[in-house]
Amino acid sequence: MNEHKNPFRNFVFFITAATIAVVLLAFATYLAIGAIL
Repeated sequence: MNEHKNPFRNFVFFITAATIAVVLLAFATYLAIGAIL
């Protein structure tokens, strides 16, 4: 059961990390554009 649970857990962690990275990237881009304009 643990062997089946770990990949799913890693997948969820990867999706969460990717989502946070995208949000931070979008926020940084917004700040950069705001600084330029």
